[in-house]
Amino acid sequence: MYTVILVASHDRDALRALLEESLGREISVAVFPSLAELYPEILKLDPLLAVIEGQSMRSDEIGVIGSLKKTFSTLRILLTFRLEQRDDAAQALASGVDAYILEPFYIHEFTQLVKREFKNAIEQNKQMLDLKMDALGSFVEGLAPEMNNPLTTIRGLLQILLTGDSESMTEGEINEIYGLMERESSRISQIVQELENFSKTRKPKRLPVNLHTLVQQAVKEAEAASTKRTPIFTDLEQCPVNGKADFNQNVSALKSLLGFLLSGSDDEKGKIVLTARAAEIPGKISIIIEGTHTVSLGQEVHQAFVPLYTRKIIRFSEELGLASAYGIIRGQGGTISASSLDNGTRFEIELSIE
Repeated sequence: MYTVILVASHDRDALRALLEESLGREISVAVFPSLAELYPEILKLDPLLAVIEGQSMRSDEIGVIGSLKKTFSTLRILLTFRLEQRDDAAQALASGVDAYILEPFYIHEFTQLVKREFKNAIEQNKQMLDLKMDALGSFVEGLAPEMNNPLTTIRGLLQILLTGDSESMTEGEINEIYGLMERESSRISQIVQELENFSKTRKPKRLPVNLHTLVQQAVKEAEAASTKRTPIFTDLEQCPVNGKADFNQNVSALKSLLGFLLSGSDDEKGKIVLTARAAEIPGKISIIIEGTHTVSLGQEVHQAFVPLYTRKIIRFSEELGLASAYGIIRGQGGTISASSLDNGTRFEIELSIE
Protein backbone atom coordinates (compact mmCIF):
# COMPACT_ATOMS: atom_id res chain seq x y z
CA MET A 1 0.00 0.00 0.00
CA TYR A 2 1.30 3.45 -0.94
CA THR A 3 1.17 6.46 1.39
CA VAL A 4 -0.07 9.88 0.29
CA ILE A 5 0.42 12.91 2.54
CA LEU A 6 -2.34 15.52 2.73
CA VAL A 7 -1.58 18.85 4.41
CA ALA A 8 -4.68 21.04 4.55
CA SER A 9 -6.14 23.59 6.91
CA HIS A 10 -9.60 23.54 5.25
CA ASP A 11 -11.97 20.81 4.06
CA ARG A 12 -9.60 18.03 5.09
CA ASP A 13 -12.25 15.31 5.14
CA ALA A 14 -13.52 16.26 1.69
CA LEU A 15 -10.01 16.37 0.22
CA ARG A 16 -9.11 13.06 1.80
CA ALA A 17 -12.21 11.41 0.35
CA LEU A 18 -11.39 12.93 -3.05
CA LEU A 19 -7.86 11.50 -2.98
CA GLU A 20 -9.05 8.04 -1.97
CA GLU A 21 -11.69 8.06 -4.68
CA SER A 22 -9.28 9.31 -7.35
CA LEU A 23 -6.35 7.02 -6.56
CA GLY A 24 -8.18 3.90 -5.42
CA ARG A 25 -7.93 1.83 -2.28
CA GLU A 26 -4.27 0.97 -2.82
CA ILE A 27 -3.31 4.15 -0.97
CA SER A 28 -3.26 5.27 2.64
CA VAL A 29 -3.87 8.99 3.21
CA ALA A 30 -2.06 10.58 6.18
CA VAL A 31 -3.60 13.96 7.05
CA PHE A 32 -1.83 16.87 8.75
CA PRO A 33 -3.28 20.34 9.47
CA SER A 34 0.06 22.11 8.85
CA LEU A 35 3.64 21.54 7.77
CA ALA A 36 4.75 22.23 11.33
CA GLU A 37 3.07 19.00 12.44
CA LEU A 38 4.50 16.99 9.56
CA TYR A 39 7.85 16.29 11.20
CA PRO A 40 8.83 13.86 12.63
CA GLU A 41 5.79 11.73 11.78
CA ILE A 42 6.56 11.78 8.06
CA LEU A 43 9.82 9.90 8.68
CA LYS A 44 7.74 6.84 9.61
CA LEU A 45 5.54 6.97 6.51
CA ASP A 46 7.88 6.93 3.49
CA PRO A 47 5.28 8.64 1.26
CA LEU A 48 5.23 8.79 -2.55
CA LEU A 49 3.03 11.86 -3.00
CA ALA A 50 2.35 14.94 -0.87
CA VAL A 51 -0.66 17.14 -1.62
CA ILE A 52 -0.21 20.45 0.21
CA GLU A 53 -2.78 23.21 0.39
CA GLY A 54 -1.03 26.54 -0.10
CA GLN A 55 -3.29 28.23 2.46
CA SER A 56 -1.85 25.97 5.16
CA MET A 57 1.69 27.20 4.53
CA ARG A 58 3.47 30.24 5.88
CA SER A 59 5.78 32.10 3.53
CA ASP A 60 8.79 31.06 5.63
CA GLU A 61 7.93 27.37 5.20
CA ILE A 62 8.63 27.20 1.46
CA GLY A 63 12.16 26.00 2.25
CA VAL A 64 10.68 22.91 3.91
CA ILE A 65 9.82 21.64 0.43
CA GLY A 66 13.49 21.33 -0.46
CA SER A 67 14.16 19.38 2.74
CA LEU A 68 11.28 17.01 2.01
CA LYS A 69 12.71 16.32 -1.44
CA LYS A 70 16.12 15.59 0.07
CA THR A 71 14.69 13.27 2.70
CA PHE A 72 12.50 11.33 0.26
CA SER A 73 14.13 11.13 -3.15
CA THR A 74 11.02 9.66 -4.81
CA LEU A 75 8.51 12.04 -3.20
CA ARG A 76 6.32 14.02 -5.62
CA ILE A 77 4.89 17.27 -4.24
CA LEU A 78 1.67 18.87 -5.47
CA LEU A 79 0.71 22.30 -4.13
CA THR A 80 -2.57 24.17 -4.50
CA PHE A 81 -2.73 27.96 -4.28
CA ARG A 82 -5.22 30.76 -4.54
CA LEU A 83 -4.82 33.32 -7.32
CA GLU A 84 -3.42 35.91 -4.93
CA GLN A 85 -0.62 33.45 -4.01
CA ARG A 86 1.00 33.42 -7.45
CA ASP A 87 4.32 34.72 -6.04
CA ASP A 88 4.35 31.95 -3.42
CA ALA A 89 3.65 29.41 -6.15
CA ALA A 90 6.63 30.59 -8.19
CA GLN A 91 8.87 30.44 -5.12
CA ALA A 92 7.61 26.94 -4.31
CA LEU A 93 8.42 25.72 -7.81
CA ALA A 94 11.98 26.96 -7.34
CA SER A 95 12.15 24.91 -4.12
CA GLY A 96 11.39 21.63 -5.86
CA VAL A 97 7.62 21.39 -6.15
CA ASP A 98 6.69 19.04 -9.00
CA ALA A 99 3.30 20.59 -9.84
CA TYR A 100 0.79 23.11 -8.56
CA ILE A 101 -2.68 24.31 -9.44
CA LEU A 102 -4.25 27.69 -8.76
CA GLU A 103 -7.61 27.82 -7.01
CA PRO A 104 -10.47 28.05 -7.65
CA PHE A 105 -10.09 24.90 -9.74
CA TYR A 106 -12.33 22.36 -11.35
CA ILE A 107 -12.48 19.06 -9.52
CA HIS A 108 -11.83 17.18 -12.75
CA GLU A 109 -8.61 19.10 -13.40
CA PHE A 110 -7.43 18.59 -9.84
CA THR A 111 -8.08 14.85 -9.82
CA GLN A 112 -6.35 14.42 -13.19
CA LEU A 113 -3.33 16.28 -11.88
CA VAL A 114 -3.24 14.14 -8.73
CA LYS A 115 -3.47 10.95 -10.81
CA ARG A 116 -0.65 12.09 -13.06
CA GLU A 117 1.66 12.99 -10.17
CA PHE A 118 0.85 9.72 -8.39
CA LYS A 119 1.67 7.76 -11.54
CA ASN A 120 4.95 9.68 -11.88
CA ALA A 121 5.74 8.92 -8.24
CA ILE A 122 5.23 5.19 -8.72
CA GLU A 123 7.42 5.22 -11.85
CA GLN A 124 10.11 7.17 -10.04
CA ASN A 125 9.93 4.73 -7.14
CA LYS A 126 10.46 1.81 -9.53
CA GLN A 127 13.48 3.53 -11.06
CA MET A 128 14.89 4.13 -7.59
CA LEU A 129 14.38 0.45 -6.76
CA ASP A 130 16.33 -0.49 -9.89
CA LEU A 131 19.16 1.80 -8.79
CA LYS A 132 19.12 0.21 -5.33
CA MET A 133 19.32 -3.27 -6.85
CA ASP A 134 22.25 -2.16 -9.02
CA ALA A 135 23.90 -0.75 -5.91
CA LEU A 136 23.28 -4.01 -4.05
CA GLY A 137 24.93 -5.90 -6.91
CA SER A 138 27.96 -3.61 -6.69
CA PHE A 139 28.07 -4.16 -2.94
CA VAL A 140 28.04 -7.96 -3.25
CA GLU A 141 30.63 -7.77 -6.02
CA GLY A 142 32.90 -5.62 -3.86
CA LEU A 143 32.38 -7.54 -0.60
CA ALA A 144 33.62 -10.92 -1.86
CA PRO A 145 37.23 -9.89 -2.65
CA GLU A 146 37.39 -7.45 0.28
CA MET A 147 36.69 -10.30 2.70
CA ASN A 148 38.30 -13.16 0.75
CA ASN A 149 41.70 -11.52 0.18
CA PRO A 150 42.64 -11.04 3.85
CA LEU A 151 41.15 -14.41 4.78
CA THR A 152 43.24 -16.12 2.09
CA THR A 153 46.36 -14.38 3.38
CA ILE A 154 45.65 -15.43 6.98
CA ARG A 155 44.91 -18.98 5.91
CA GLY A 156 48.19 -19.18 3.96
CA LEU A 157 50.22 -17.84 6.86
CA LEU A 158 48.58 -20.30 9.25
CA GLN A 159 49.48 -23.19 6.92
CA ILE A 160 53.12 -22.09 7.03
CA LEU A 161 53.06 -22.14 10.82
CA LEU A 162 51.15 -25.44 11.10
CA THR A 163 53.12 -27.46 8.53
CA GLY A 164 56.37 -27.14 10.44
CA ASP A 165 58.08 -24.68 8.11
CA SER A 166 58.23 -22.27 11.00
CA GLU A 167 60.90 -24.43 12.67
CA SER A 168 63.48 -23.20 10.17
CA MET A 169 62.44 -19.56 10.60
CA THR A 170 64.05 -16.97 12.80
CA GLU A 171 62.11 -15.29 15.56
CA GLY A 172 62.00 -12.09 13.48
CA GLU A 173 60.43 -13.92 10.51
CA ILE A 174 57.79 -15.51 12.73
CA ASN A 175 56.96 -12.15 14.31
CA GLU A 176 56.60 -10.70 10.82
CA ILE A 177 54.02 -13.39 9.99
CA TYR A 178 52.10 -12.60 13.17
CA GLY A 179 52.21 -8.92 12.25
CA LEU A 180 50.78 -9.65 8.78
CA MET A 181 48.00 -11.74 10.32
CA GLU A 182 47.17 -8.94 12.74
CA ARG A 183 46.98 -6.36 9.93
CA GLU A 184 44.75 -8.58 7.79
CA SER A 185 42.50 -9.29 10.78
CA SER A 186 42.27 -5.54 11.39
CA ARG A 187 41.26 -5.07 7.75
CA ILE A 188 38.39 -7.52 8.19
CA SER A 189 37.38 -5.73 11.39
CA GLN A 190 37.26 -2.38 9.54
CA ILE A 191 35.02 -3.88 6.85
CA VAL A 192 32.65 -5.30 9.45
CA GLN A 193 32.60 -1.95 11.27
CA GLU A 194 31.76 -0.15 8.03
CA LEU A 195 28.85 -2.51 7.41
CA GLU A 196 27.70 -2.13 11.00
CA ASN A 197 27.73 1.66 10.73
CA PHE A 198 25.92 1.54 7.41
CA SER A 199 23.15 -0.58 8.92
CA LYS A 200 22.74 1.93 11.79
CA THR A 201 23.02 -0.66 14.55
CA ARG A 202 24.55 1.78 17.06
CA LYS A 203 22.21 4.27 18.70
CA PRO A 204 23.50 7.85 18.81
CA LYS A 205 24.16 9.51 22.17
CA ARG A 206 22.61 12.94 21.78
CA LEU A 207 24.25 15.24 24.32
CA PRO A 208 24.84 19.01 24.48
CA VAL A 209 27.88 19.83 22.33
CA ASN A 210 29.70 22.82 20.88
CA LEU A 211 29.01 22.42 17.15
CA HIS A 212 31.98 24.57 16.14
CA THR A 213 34.29 22.36 18.18
CA LEU A 214 32.73 19.25 16.60
CA VAL A 215 33.48 20.47 13.06
CA GLN A 216 36.97 21.67 13.95
CA GLN A 217 37.80 18.32 15.57
CA ALA A 218 36.74 16.44 12.42
CA VAL A 219 38.94 18.70 10.29
CA LYS A 220 41.87 18.27 12.66
CA GLU A 221 41.62 14.46 12.63
CA ALA A 222 41.18 14.29 8.85
CA GLU A 223 44.26 16.43 8.29
CA ALA A 224 46.29 14.37 10.77
CA ALA A 225 45.33 11.08 9.07
CA SER A 226 46.16 12.28 5.55
CA THR A 227 49.49 12.58 3.78
CA LYS A 228 48.00 15.28 1.54
CA ARG A 229 48.58 18.94 2.23
CA THR A 230 45.33 20.10 0.64
CA PRO A 231 43.89 22.96 2.73
CA ILE A 232 40.51 22.57 4.42
CA PHE A 233 38.66 25.85 4.95
CA THR A 234 35.67 26.16 7.31
CA ASP A 235 32.87 28.73 7.32
CA LEU A 236 30.97 28.54 10.62
CA GLU A 237 29.80 32.15 10.80
CA GLN A 238 26.11 31.23 10.40
CA CYS A 239 26.32 27.94 12.29
CA PRO A 240 24.74 27.75 15.77
CA VAL A 241 27.33 27.30 18.49
CA ASN A 242 25.42 24.92 20.74
CA GLY A 243 23.15 21.95 20.06
CA LYS A 244 22.54 18.30 20.87
CA ALA A 245 24.35 15.63 18.87
CA ASP A 246 26.53 12.54 19.15
CA PHE A 247 29.96 14.17 19.15
CA ASN A 248 32.07 11.10 18.37
CA GLN A 249 29.80 9.66 15.67
CA ASN A 250 29.50 12.95 13.84
CA VAL A 251 33.23 13.61 14.03
CA SER A 252 33.81 10.15 12.52
CA ALA A 253 31.29 10.78 9.73
CA LEU A 254 32.72 14.19 8.78
CA LYS A 255 36.26 12.86 9.05
CA SER A 256 35.39 10.07 6.59
CA LEU A 257 33.94 12.50 4.05
CA LEU A 258 36.93 14.82 4.35
CA GLY A 259 39.36 11.88 4.21
CA PHE A 260 37.76 10.63 1.02
CA LEU A 261 38.22 14.00 -0.66
CA LEU A 262 41.78 14.31 0.61
CA SER A 263 42.71 10.84 -0.65
CA GLY A 264 42.53 11.87 -4.29
CA SER A 265 43.29 15.57 -4.04
CA ASP A 266 45.83 17.55 -6.04
CA ASP A 267 48.39 18.96 -3.59
CA GLU A 268 48.89 22.08 -5.70
CA LYS A 269 45.31 22.87 -6.84
CA GLY A 270 43.15 20.98 -4.35
CA LYS A 271 40.88 22.82 -1.93
CA ILE A 272 38.13 21.67 0.44
CA VAL A 273 35.54 24.04 1.88
CA LEU A 274 33.21 23.01 4.73
CA THR A 275 30.29 25.36 5.36
CA ALA A 276 27.87 24.89 8.26
CA ARG A 277 24.82 27.03 8.88
CA ALA A 278 21.37 26.89 10.43
CA ALA A 279 18.97 25.04 8.13
CA GLU A 280 15.65 26.48 7.05
CA ILE A 281 13.88 23.94 9.25
CA PRO A 282 14.25 25.00 12.92
CA GLY A 283 16.38 22.66 15.01
CA LYS A 284 18.55 21.50 12.10
CA ILE A 285 21.88 22.51 10.63
CA SER A 286 23.04 22.26 7.03
CA ILE A 287 26.61 21.21 6.26
CA ILE A 288 28.09 21.44 2.77
CA ILE A 289 31.52 19.94 2.01
CA GLU A 290 32.87 20.78 -1.42
CA GLY A 291 36.18 19.51 -2.72
CA THR A 292 37.68 20.93 -5.91
CA HIS A 293 40.57 19.15 -7.64
CA THR A 294 39.89 16.18 -5.36
CA VAL A 295 37.92 12.98 -6.12
CA SER A 296 35.06 12.93 -8.61
CA LEU A 297 32.76 9.91 -8.96
CA GLY A 298 31.35 11.15 -12.25
CA GLN A 299 28.23 9.29 -13.39
CA GLU A 300 28.71 6.68 -10.66
CA VAL A 301 27.94 9.21 -7.94
CA HIS A 302 24.67 7.39 -7.12
CA GLN A 303 26.81 4.56 -5.74
CA ALA A 304 28.85 6.82 -3.48
CA PHE A 305 27.38 5.36 -0.28
CA VAL A 306 27.24 1.71 -1.32
CA PRO A 307 29.32 -0.22 1.23
CA LEU A 308 32.90 -0.80 0.01
CA TYR A 309 32.27 0.85 -3.37
CA THR A 310 34.49 3.88 -2.81
CA ARG A 311 37.19 1.70 -1.28
CA LYS A 312 37.35 -0.12 -4.61
CA ILE A 313 38.04 3.17 -6.40
CA ILE A 314 40.30 4.97 -3.94
CA ARG A 315 42.32 2.97 -1.42
CA PHE A 316 42.26 5.64 1.25
CA SER A 317 43.47 4.91 4.76
CA GLU A 318 40.45 6.20 6.66
CA GLU A 319 39.09 3.94 9.37
CA LEU A 320 35.52 4.50 8.13
CA GLY A 321 34.21 4.73 4.57
CA LEU A 322 31.45 6.74 2.95
CA ALA A 323 28.93 4.00 3.74
CA SER A 324 29.71 4.49 7.43
CA ALA A 325 29.15 8.23 7.17
CA TYR A 326 25.82 7.57 5.45
CA GLY A 327 24.70 5.15 8.17
CA ILE A 328 25.74 7.44 11.02
CA ILE A 329 23.94 10.47 9.59
CA ARG A 330 20.78 8.58 8.59
CA GLY A 331 20.79 6.84 11.97
CA GLN A 332 20.36 10.25 13.59
CA GLY A 333 17.42 11.14 11.35
CA GLY A 334 19.58 13.28 9.08
CA THR A 335 20.07 13.30 5.33
CA ILE A 336 23.16 13.17 3.14
CA SER A 337 23.61 13.37 -0.62
CA ALA A 338 26.56 13.49 -3.00
CA SER A 339 26.97 15.17 -6.35
CA SER A 340 29.86 15.13 -8.82
CA LEU A 341 31.62 18.29 -9.90
CA ASP A 342 33.82 18.62 -12.96
CA ASN A 343 36.89 18.26 -10.79
CA GLY A 344 35.61 17.14 -7.43
CA THR A 345 32.71 16.09 -5.23
CA ARG A 346 30.11 17.90 -3.13
CA PHE A 347 28.39 16.49 -0.04
CA GLU A 348 25.23 18.03 1.41
CA ILE A 349 24.19 17.08 4.94
CA GLU A 350 21.28 18.06 7.16
CA LEU A 351 21.39 17.15 10.86
CA SER A 352 19.05 17.59 13.79
CA ILE A 353 20.65 19.43 16.73
CA GLU A 354 17.70 19.29 19.15
